Amino acid sequence: YDAAYGVVFVGARGLERQSGAVYAIHAGTFTIAQTYRNKDAWHPTGIVSYRDMLYVADQTCNCINTFDITSGAYLKTIVTNIPIAEHIMLSEC
Repeated sequence: YDAAYGVVFVGARGLERQSGAVYAIHAGTFTIAQTYRNKDAWHPTGIVSYRDMLYVADQTCNCINTFDITSGAYLKTIVTNIPIAEHIMLSEC
């Protein structure tokens, strides 16, 4: 939950070569406020927000991608070659 934006981030795995996504769900209305996608990421696993950025670990590309929280724009991949991204937990502290 990100109190500054009033949303909960939920990851969804992609199917049959479709990219996965992370959805920002508005905590009050339960509607999708924003969608975050990277064409090379199919299975988001660890998700954390910090300031205006969303960090998403992905177990398909074994990487951590960053997104602009407000616009949903993919910014860049900051870490690659994580041995087992499925077991990673991201935290702001």
